[in-house]
Amino acid sequence: TLSTTRNIDFVGANANVPRSGGDADHSAFVNATIGPDNTGNNLYDRLATLLATAPDIVILGTGTANLLGSGNGAAASPNEYEALITQITALAPTTRILMCVPPKINGQVSGSSFDVAWSALRTRIQSLASASVTDRLYLCDLGTLSFTASDYQDASRWTETGADKIGAAI
Repeated sequence: TLSTTRNIDFVGANANVPRSGGDADHSAFVNATIGPDNTGNNLYDRLATLLATAPDIVILGTGTANLLGSGNGAAASPNEYEALITQITALAPTTRILMCVPPKINGQVSGSSFDVAWSALRTRIQSLASASVTDRLYLCDLGTLSFTASDYQDASRWTETGADKIGAAI
């Protein structure tokens, strides 16, 4: 949890006004995959540009698009996530990384192929956080949050109430 006495300046090429004020800048990419892959919309291939500002902290909330079958697919997501973390630490050796386990999606059924892939990605992210020999990798397990149908716009995009739950957890 971030202290309320700290000023946070989000940076990035994207901007939209938050509903309750705050910093509008960010580098979020809708439906981006972890990468590298051939989608043209993955985070791995954007890292050099995104990290050029030398951020103090990267909040990494990615993986849902992969788990839904985009990019190289759900089975590849744990290895791709680890490669992404390795690349971030190589390009930005002093940047701290908040690794967010993706939240479960609307209608996720226990034991489904999505659930199995989600569990594998969650386990890898938890493992990376616990194996870190530095204090630069942090874990935020959004998979522990409880959501209702009203927290979703569709299968994976959040309403304001869903986003508020995620923001409070981070």
